[in-house]
Amino acid sequence: MNMITSIFIGVVPEVAGPIGIFSIAYQIGSNGILFLFHLIAIISINLVILNLLPFPALDGGRLLFLLIEKIKGSKVPQVIEGYANLVGFVLLILLMIFVTIKDIFTFL
Repeated sequence: MNMITSIFIGVVPEVAGPIGIFSIAYQIGSNGILFLFHLIAIISINLVILNLLPFPALDGGRLLFLLIEKIKGSKVPQVIEGYANLVGFVLLILLMIFVTIKDIFTFL
């Protein structure tokens, strides 16, 4: 949550998108294949953790809606869930664009 709020207040966290990950993997790969496998493992674990965050449009967001339905005892209206996922998806796309632009200026 700190990372998301810091983006909107102007403090850029240390994140890397596809360009940055490729650049880092290229540098680490020159040290040996074991270091590269270690980086791949860390990236995979981070993706699992991020995907389980209770954010709409991610698996954790779906789990949150299931939890709300369980507590509430009835289904969340599909319209509300759809709009929440739409907003979450748009925010994720904007974050991807922001990180990619940051990568272009940092790593190229």
